[in-house]
Amino acid sequence: MDVRGNMERRPFAWDRTTWALVAILMLAIGAIFGRVTKCGLVDWDDGTYVYSNPQVREGLTWDNVQWAWGQKSQGGYWIPMTWMSLELDGTISRAIGKGEPQAMQVAGRLPDAPPPLPDALVYHVHNILLHMAAAALLFLFLYRATNLRWPAMVVTFLWAIHPLR
Repeated sequence: MDVRGNMERRPFAWDRTTWALVAILMLAIGAIFGRVTKCGLVDWDDGTYVYSNPQVREGLTWDNVQWAWGQKSQGGYWIPMTWMSLELDGTISRAIGKGEPQAMQVAGRLPDAPPPLPDALVYHVHNILLHMAAAALLFLFLYRATNLRWPAMVVTFLWAIHPLR
């Protein structure tokens, strides 16, 4: 602060403090939301968006990208980037060969039974990484727009950890 009590405005700089704040923000988000990696899929909308959706389960292919750009969500929203993100998760989940047993399947799957549920870990880790990237971009935008590093960090941190963000 200066003599008048005004916040000191320094020009935006990629210095050690800026890097450290971004790293602290990433670590805080990982610590707070990392517990979700132990959770599975839920039966709220994961059925519609993930495990009952053949395009998402099949993964990111050219046909599924075209489907994503022409499809609306269950709420009638046009969300092609969300669909493609979920398809990418499906591709990664299939590539690493992970899956959980489907609760409604009988033991000893029939040949025409659907494949096991995708591994929820892939979907959760991807969402945490996206949230980290969004928080870093918000911090950098606010810092660059205001030249006030610490207020930008406080606002970003509150946004990043708030459960209704």
